[in-house]
Amino acid sequence: MRIGWTLGVVAACLASFSADSSAQVRSPPPDYWKCVNRVGGSWVFGRAPSACDASGFGDDKVVWSKYGPLVFGDARASATETPRYLEEMHAVIRDASAHYLRRRKPRASPIEVVVFRRAILALAHQESYWTHYRLASDQRLKMMRGDSGHGHGLMQIDDRFHFARILAGEAWDLTGNLAYALDIYYAEWERAGRASCVARVDDYETRARAAYSAYNGGPAQLCRWTDPNHKWARNDEGFLQKFRGQTWGARIADLKKPAAFDVACELDGGSNCLSPGGGAVAAAPYRAFLDEREVGVCVDTASGAECVGEARDLACLPIAAVKALRFDLGADRALDGASFRRIDRHEMCARPALGILPVGAWVRARTDINLRATAGGGRLGVVQTGEAAQVLDFEARADESLTRHYRVRTEAGRIGWVFAGGVETQARYVEEAPPRPAGLIPLSRARIVAPNGINVRRTPAGEEIGWVPNDAVAEVVGVVARGANNEIYLRIAARDGVEGFIYSGRASPELTMPLWVKSEDGP
Repeated sequence: MRIGWTLGVVAACLASFSADSSAQVRSPPPDYWKCVNRVGGSWVFGRAPSACDASGFGDDKVVWSKYGPLVFGDARASATETPRYLEEMHAVIRDASAHYLRRRKPRASPIEVVVFRRAILALAHQESYWTHYRLASDQRLKMMRGDSGHGHGLMQIDDRFHFARILAGEAWDLTGNLAYALDIYYAEWERAGRASCVARVDDYETRARAAYSAYNGGPAQLCRWTDPNHKWARNDEGFLQKFRGQTWGARIADLKKPAAFDVACELDGGSNCLSPGGGAVAAAPYRAFLDEREVGVCVDTASGAECVGEARDLACLPIAAVKALRFDLGADRALDGASFRRIDRHEMCARPALGILPVGAWVRARTDINLRATAGGGRLGVVQTGEAAQVLDFEARADESLTRHYRVRTEAGRIGWVFAGGVETQARYVEEAPPRPAGLIPLSRARIVAPNGINVRRTPAGEEIGWVPNDAVAEVVGVVARGANNEIYLRIAARDGVEGFIYSGRASPELTMPLWVKSEDGP
């Protein structure tokens, strides 16, 4: 698959997509770039040749924790492993394609959803025989590589056109690979409804064929499928046969089997998403609502429901400290105003028993640690032993040791995620360090750079009680982070008799603090 065009899904990404694409056309990576311990395979589901170590693009531990059932095992008997793998992968592609179309096109008819889903299943079959992760005979975790190594994973994302995105681990991650392809196919699906080679917008089979031709060959090839003499006509014919035949259906015992992870959550960019089929615990989490508003993800305790706003922080709730959890999300539940306590992620996850360092803290690496684009994702470099960095975000995984990752900014200005062990092992990886002058979040002195100054509030996000003008320097006596976006409030010393908090921007997912304050911390 050649993906040398931009998608128009997120405006902020368009410029980088375009620049990256043009750069790679001029200087493409070599065949089988970053392909270590390459193995062959066969054109069957789960084993399409060839495959290379997945660790070149992301952390194997993340694959096993998120996608374990989606790994094809070469050592297992094919008579049982192939149908098992087909069933697991079918559930993921089925749920992802249907959720994606409903999210992008809420008014899509039921028949359009069905056809779009079938088209994505056929597309993944045509591109890779539903092959992504594979545990090969050398006992190394592999990722499928096709087209002389340029095609990556399930949907064959091409490194000649999207090098930077692949380097960041997006094609390595199963959900990221699928989401990237869905963006591209959907754009062509919509364009196909207006194409000269598609008679009617509701001629869904023809739209599916046209969208595949453009997906496989580029936007100019939208009507390629009409030319039986085209050099890639066999690809178009192969897609059509798979679209019509749906041969996978006869080999899958349960076409309604739940996916092994929360596909919708992952596809929407969630983190630490719950596993709907993962197994029950003593007090199963549930999504709670109050007056039609979602409260968050909750567990029952002796004093009532305790809730966090996002599934990624569920590991910080008390039940997670004593259970090795793969969550079984219970039914939705309505709460009255007195029956729950919603706890901010920073308050709950920074409990001493967990040892998770707060946003704003400084850490020093006690060993060389990979710096990654996402928690466990594509490798950006190394934070070397002794190097210091400031914490911008954190994640705790719901496993026995509550392993955690920190999003950090090093003194040199590099930003990424580092692995930091678990409750008992964090000290092997990082230790808390004294503040440094190069911090992004001010810990002692902050210069106001917001053009209109910043209001002083009695509490974070609370009542306005004063104002600090542009270019003034405030003495910082505390840092408070709140909410999913790590909104930073600085507690400042009294100015003109007023002491309180000033809003200082967000630390996640994008950094907006430089628009509000500049650190003036001294040595």
